[in-house]
Order: sequence, then structure tokens, then C-alpha cells
Amino acid sequence: MPFGLCNVPATFERLMETVLRGLSSEACLVLKQALISSPILTYPRTDKDFILDTDASNEGIGAVLSQNIGNEERVIAYFSKSLGKPERNFCVTRKELLAIVKSIEHFHHYLYGRKFLLRIDHASLRWLLNFKEPKGQIARWIQRLQEYDFEIQHRKGTSHGNADALSRRPCTENCKHCTNAEKKFGVEIDISVKVLTTTSVDPCSSCEIQKAQLEEPNIKPILEKKLNSADRPSLKEIAPESPATKRYWALWDSLHLKDGVLYRRWESDNGSSCRWQLILPKSRISEVLRETHDSASGGHFGVMKTLSKTRERFYWDRLRADVEKWCRECHACGARKGPKTRTKGLLQRYNVGAPFERMALDILGPFPVTTKGNRYVLVLMDYFTKWPEAIPIPDQEASTVAEELVRS
Repeated sequence: MPFGLCNVPATFERLMETVLRGLSSEACLVLKQALISSPILTYPRTDKDFILDTDASNEGIGAVLSQNIGNEERVIAYFSKSLGKPERNFCVTRKELLAIVKSIEHFHHYLYGRKFLLRIDHASLRWLLNFKEPKGQIARWIQRLQEYDFEIQHRKGTSHGNADALSRRPCTENCKHCTNAEKKFGVEIDISVKVLTTTSVDPCSSCEIQKAQLEEPNIKPILEKKLNSADRPSLKEIAPESPATKRYWALWDSLHLKDGVLYRRWESDNGSSCRWQLILPKSRISEVLRETHDSASGGHFGVMKTLSKTRERFYWDRLRADVEKWCRECHACGARKGPKTRTKGLLQRYNVGAPFERMALDILGPFPVTTKGNRYVLVLMDYFTKWPEAIPIPDQEASTVAEELVRS
């Protein structure tokens, strides 16, 4: 998760506010990077118990998963989430309970089947699982938490700054808290994104990427014009080229050269964010889509998530169509994802006017075998009279059910 000034543990936030005035932009980034790298962040240990700190505010919830390794408490992972409009109307106790439920669900793969320590700063939740006659939403949350084995410990809010900081001032899409804070301390923000030329597995130099772009017939005319002249070619000059080249020509003002490689500069509508997208040759498309969709980091997500992840770093003509085709033809997705659920018909009222005109039946079981060898119970009911019958049967075979139905 990205870390700005608005979502780091409170102790480090105070430290940063103290020293940022004298730090350069590079030193500031190094300091923030230290929060999400060793020795602050570490890998989980299976022989150590987990510690989960949770907290809630009026804006969001936060949690920190950690372990005692050696003589120090080391962070395993962070979690934070903004509250929706209905959730902000919850009382304090319900917000704190929501933070516990969401955090445990988020770290389910770490905590399920293991005993862990849950630390909170809301004293009333120490008796969380002993609420008398819980109802509605709270009852469902408590039932959900009963799947886990944990011990609740209360600690003062002054000692609970790690989770508390993650629950406050959450970053929205157009968040300005981080930007304003860094400008306040004199840190310049570079909104350009350093784009990796290819995947992290097989990095290539700028020369190799430029060579691949020049070998691409749709990109070559645009790149050569950019290399030789800064003036946009006329429509007459570009007329003989392919439709894809003409679409690149329409983006001329947003295309720029970086180390001889063609990039597209993309800006959001409100101008708050900007990124550089590498103009990807067709020879590299399958490699990129394999990384953004099929790899462990890709996660075989759907079209929209794969498209969003790809657009963060790359651009090419007909990008969306290629992503849709790749996801549709993915063998792993087709083998595991079931068909879309069909819409079910609406409930209808059945009118009956005489006994035995319409009957309903169901089978209960299996139960322990009786002395007569019966293991199931056939339940019959007449729609008109509502008369029930319960008949013991040895199995669920159609012939057995039909025979008992006629006999009874």
C-alpha cells in the first residue's frame, strides 16, 4: 500500500514532521520507504504468535499485524479502510467492533486456525464475546469472530498510535493531505512516474525498447518524426500510414521522448495526478499481459482490474480489446470460474382447491441408523389441508420414495 504522511504510524509521523524541514526530497522518500521495508517490516514467522492492533475513527479504520521476533515487535502488514456514509453514523463501540471484524477478515490467511493477541483501546470491547443477548448486526459480527481463537487486551490510546494513525485522514482518490503537508515542509513532489521498461523478471535497456519500437510498423513513423523534428506532421504526410499510426498521430501533443523511447503523458481530468505510459510494441504485449494477469502479482483478475493495472505503465493501440481477449482466452480463468448465475424466477402463489391436488415432499438426513435400518425421514405435506406425514426410509432412492408416497 502506498504510504504518505496521512497513513503512517503515529510515532513515525511525529518523527517525520520534526525532521522533514531539514530533509531533501530524496531523504524524505528514503525515510518513508523505511516504514515499509526491513527492519520495520518483516516476513511472518510460523513459530511466533501474531499480534493484531485495531482502531477506528470517524473517518476510517486501521490495523497493524505484528509479531514479537527476538526482543522487538516487528510489523508484518498494515491495513486501513475508509468508512462509508452509513458506517460513519455508527456509535463508537460499533465502529471499534467493525474495525476488529474487517481487520480479522483482511488478515484471515494469517490468523485462521492460530491463537493471536487482539489489542484495542476501547475498554468495553474486552467483554466482546460475552455480550448478553446480542441482536442484529452485532450478533452476526460476534458469530463471525467465533471462528477465530484470540485473546483481547486493552491498552491506552497513547500506546496505540500505530493503528490509530492508519485510521485517520484516509487518502481518497483526490487526496491533498499528503501534497499539502510535503509542500509545507518544502519537499517538492515529482508527479512523473518512473516506468519500468518491461517486467521485473527481464529488464531491458532503453536502446532495446527503442529498437523494438522502430521495428513496429505502427509506431515507427511517429517515433522517427519525434526523433528528427519536434513539429507535428501534417495530415497529408500521415495519410498513407495505417489506422493505428493515425491514432498515435492524434495523440501527438501527449507523446514525448525519454532517452529515445516514446512515452505517452497521461493526466487526470482535474490535473491532480500524472503518469508516463510506455508506448508498447506488439512484440511485447503478450509478455506484459502475462505479467499483469497470469503472474502471482497479477492474480488472474477480471478485465477492469487487469486493464487498470496495465494502463498504469503501458499504452498501445487497441489496448482494451487486447486485454479483454487475453482475459477471455485465459485457460486458468476458464477452468476455475463457473458460469454466470442465471436470474431466478419470481415467487408465485399456487392455488389448490381439494386435498391431494398438490403435495410437497422433502427428505431429512442422514441420521444415525435405527434398529430397523432406516436412516432418512421422508416429510410429506398436503397443500390444501396442511396435513404433515413423516415416514422413516432406509435410503433416498426414487423407487423407495415413490413406494412410500403411494403406500402412505
